[in-house]
Amino acid sequence: MKNLLLFLCVLIASCASNKVPFTSDLKEQYGISESTMKKIQFYTSKEIVLMQSGGESSMQTFEGKILVNNTARQNRIVIPKNTPCTIERTLDSTRVIVAFEYGEGKILLFGVNAIGTYSLLAKKWAGRDGVVEYNNSTYKTINGSGSAMLNVKLKKLNQYRNRERVITGRKIKQA
Repeated sequence: MKNLLLFLCVLIASCASNKVPFTSDLKEQYGISESTMKKIQFYTSKEIVLMQSGGESSMQTFEGKILVNNTARQNRIVIPKNTPCTIERTLDSTRVIVAFEYGEGKILLFGVNAIGTYSLLAKKWAGRDGVVEYNNSTYKTINGSGSAMLNVKLKKLNQYRNRERVITGRKIKQA
């Protein structure tokens, strides 16, 4: 009975799914095609913050004085850590277009980096932050968002089949 209980505990623990980085090795190991990738639920590994800022300045005169009006605007899009996302399409064997919401242009580009994980790609980089297109506008990633990767839930089911038989022995038959 103890062995059965231990076996069930091991089986349940081995069924747990964990979020792991989606890598080119994982893709290759399990033969994941583009059509299969579209059926997988992906998640962000960290928060992605996109920021767009600008400003306007206008000048006019009033009662012999120069009035300068400076207006600053800031537009931020926050994609929290573990936000579910889907693959919209693959561009090639190393780059995919990822959608976080419905709508035209609401996508980001991810690709295989030097260590094999699918991470956020940008037009240009300045350290860990870059310039990306989202919703047909240009944004800067901030707060290290450029190091965000795609994660997947990996669930492994390990099955063990044991059979046990207890032999009682064999005795000589008395004639």
